[in-house]
Amino acid sequence: MSVALTTGLLTVVANVKDPKDWDRIVIAYEPVWAIGTGKTATPEQAQATHKSIRGWVNKNVNETVGKSLRIVYGGQCCLLEHTISSHKLFAYKP
Repeated sequence: MSVALTTGLLTVVANVKDPKDWDRIVIAYEPVWAIGTGKTATPEQAQATHKSIRGWVNKNVNETVGKSLRIVYGGQCCLLEHTISSHKLFAYKP
């Protein structure tokens, strides 16, 4: 998912300023190129998108919210290299 598209969509919630309200917000996404294709982002791609989302929130809301925001990759997880399921690889990313 492109950074421009991701952050453009986030402007909808940019006016939420009270950290208590952010406690009830979860940002979930799936890369546009993956929707309905059966393709899966790599854990590294998902981590890069999380980083850009968190960075945008740090800059446009505040760093406290950015540090605690829940971000969820909502795309498909399948087997990678037929040995380790990708959901485990995603889970081990910070």
